[in-house]
Amino acid sequence: MMLFVLCVSCLVSLATSSCTTDDDCQLNGICSANTCKCDDAWHGDQCELLTLQPGEYSYAPADATSWGGGPPVYDTERKKWVFYVTEIANHCGLSEWQHMSTVVEALGDAPAGPFTRNRLVVPTQAHNPYYVYDNSSGTHLIFHIGGGDNPPSKTNPFKTNCSGGTTPGPAQYTDAPLYSAQPYVHYSSSLSGNYTRLNITLPADAKPLSWGSDNPAPFIFPNGTVLMLTRKYNSTRAKHGPQPHDTIWLVRAPSFKGPYEFVFDHPVFVNESFNEEDPCIYQDQRGHFHALFHFTHGHAWSRDGINWSWGGGKAAWTSTVKESDGSLRTLKDSERPRVWVDPTTKLPSLLFIASGGDSQPTAVGKGEKGFNVVQKIGSH
Repeated sequence: MMLFVLCVSCLVSLATSSCTTDDDCQLNGICSANTCKCDDAWHGDQCELLTLQPGEYSYAPADATSWGGGPPVYDTERKKWVFYVTEIANHCGLSEWQHMSTVVEALGDAPAGPFTRNRLVVPTQAHNPYYVYDNSSGTHLIFHIGGGDNPPSKTNPFKTNCSGGTTPGPAQYTDAPLYSAQPYVHYSSSLSGNYTRLNITLPADAKPLSWGSDNPAPFIFPNGTVLMLTRKYNSTRAKHGPQPHDTIWLVRAPSFKGPYEFVFDHPVFVNESFNEEDPCIYQDQRGHFHALFHFTHGHAWSRDGINWSWGGGKAAWTSTVKESDGSLRTLKDSERPRVWVDPTTKLPSLLFIASGGDSQPTAVGKGEKGFNVVQKIGSH
């Protein structure tokens, strides 16, 4: 279990780059006398590198593959931290993610966990959960993809011979997957209650899979307004080039019930070298917005959540995990970032990621499985 110590006097560190405004420090610090003074959560000449402590397993059940979740939330009724996370059904591996993903609730005694599975929240097919609280309506929200309405059937056979969170070979599922990139919301007035599905209203001129609707990363303002980063996957470009084949879009709605609309008629980052997925979004102690991504582990920042700057694809974070023997393992595969902001200090305090270790664990017959790791943000 991690220990958390707040050092208020250590919120900034001195960097050596020349700057004119705080934007030159990626809004991760302040520009003073042409020098970036980085918040404790960041370091580097332009405050472009996330300061991370060695990671620990946050949710890694021995009998299942899990693949991304959070951020965690405290349940005052049960006096437990709640972590909503993807888990592959029937003890299978990530190879079956497109039609055997579920969302489960895991409970822990600290925001970093470790968490233990408590119950199933959204059945197959449901993937990529992102928890957020709507304070204006007192509603707990889980944004995700897949409608949670595809149980096993003759036309949708599930593997039944998996074990330990791995998929044996050879691959047997050859039909078109039931994965749907349209986002959905499950909502509840209580963390311990049942969740009800709400279909997100697509923009009037959009069709499923043709707009940036995948990988929803929502932010809810105090008045209930939704601002959401999403991904659009372009399979044609992925196969035939040129890059990018994954772009990030910005969507908004007056409430989580919609209707949803584009903020722009183009991606957020109109740059041919931009190619990212798995956005996460958070607001820092100054009210500025930040986003992290999977492919390059890149960072983006914004003063208002509308107009964004991108770090050019430079890696902002690297994930590690401490093994039981005390050794430190670098995770070459590090996906589905989620940042937990301490509600008291308003500081980014924990980074959650999904990993397969050295590579994405989608192969069958090789004993690969996915797990979740958490790293404390900051130097103290």
